[in-house]
Amino acid sequence: MKSILKKLWKLIKSIFSDKQDSGQDQSDTTKFKVQNCYGGFKFENAVEDPAAQIQNLTVTLKGMKYGWKAGSSLKGWGLADTDAGALAVFAVKGADGVYRGGKFDWISKSRTTRSFENIHGGYKGWPKNSIETAKGYAFAIVADGGKKRTNWIFADKLSKGVEIRCGKPLTDKYDKD
Repeated sequence: MKSILKKLWKLIKSIFSDKQDSGQDQSDTTKFKVQNCYGGFKFENAVEDPAAQIQNLTVTLKGMKYGWKAGSSLKGWGLADTDAGALAVFAVKGADGVYRGGKFDWISKSRTTRSFENIHGGYKGWPKNSIETAKGYAFAIVADGGKKRTNWIFADKLSKGVEIRCGKPLTDKYDKD
């Protein structure tokens, strides 16, 4: 009887939960997994840095924006607020519930918006229609060496009626590939 009640409780929670159905607990982003498929950069072994925490992901067809939690920065990574020496790693959720993603741009703390121009252009394997066909989105910033990262943040759907002003992608000066 106890196991039946547990199963029933789990079912009720899943119906009324606002978490995505990826099968992963997004409240603990230290364990969240993304299949590294695009962008040509290995990020999957990066460890979450509690001093570099981001929040509030907004996604549109053209780009994304996010914010920084109070007191967070990339200074522990040796980066000044305007130093775009970190990597923007984005992931899209497929119909199968699996997140697939990779690097799509260079980023700094001061750059809280990024254009999807590189993704739409098929940068290093990104499917050009990734944003339009996704069932959800995830974003993190990863240190250039791939050892540290911010927490993952999520958006369930595209935001409508939001304009995100993004600069050009940072692939000229910073693209070290």
